[in-house]
Amino acid sequence: MASQQIHLGGDIYWDLNPWTAAEFGKIKVYTQSLRLIDTGIRLRPDTAWHRFDLVVDLQRRRYVSISIDEQTRDLGKTPLAEVRHADWGQEVALVITTESLAAWPNNNGHPYTWTTRFRDIHLTR
Repeated sequence: MASQQIHLGGDIYWDLNPWTAAEFGKIKVYTQSLRLIDTGIRLRPDTAWHRFDLVVDLQRRRYVSISIDEQTRDLGKTPLAEVRHADWGQEVALVITTESLAAWPNNNGHPYTWTTRFRDIHLTR
């Protein structure tokens, strides 16, 4: 399989589900087999802007570090998430993805969602 047919993911996950109290507010990253790994950074959920830096080594397929609001963690031993796509072509693409979901744990018709917005994005090599 060509290397272009692999999604290498440097993916951040902020747990915003208040019904999982032990995980609420933790910053995690996706790694092999799409498992979540705790970075050791925890942010109390709010609607403020947060500055983050995620450094990855695509050649070695590893995270390097993560920084959020002056909290930095070394992730140098953590592999990036890899998803193989035999149906993809040979193109190379950079994707920035956000995800929102309804996390209300009952059926009363009042789910909530949240939105992630980016501003001042800087990509470096």
